[in-house]
Amino acid sequence: MMDNDFKRAFVVEALNVHPVIIFGIIILEVLIFASEIVSGGLSFFLCCLCAILFGIFTVYVQVNVCGDSLHLAISKGILVCLILVVPTPILTMMFLGLYFSKKQR
Repeated sequence: MMDNDFKRAFVVEALNVHPVIIFGIIILEVLIFASEIVSGGLSFFLCCLCAILFGIFTVYVQVNVCGDSLHLAISKGILVCLILVVPTPILTMMFLGLYFSKKQR
């Protein structure tokens, strides 16, 4: 049991994204998933544009608010872009669960 707690804490500490970014990912992912369902996949380019813009915002927040180096912030921005481009909110909900399981301890 202790081993699972360590793995969850390690994943969240390794990512270490600002809470505003996490909640933004959740909101955008749910909205993008809804638009993908309604349009039948025709809004994929709009989803890519939203993902790129939010990735740039992530880099800005990580550098200026969290104090990350530029290379680390760019890697986190790319990770956020990849999470948002995948048109299912399953990964986002898992990320939210990891975040809240760390905050409760």
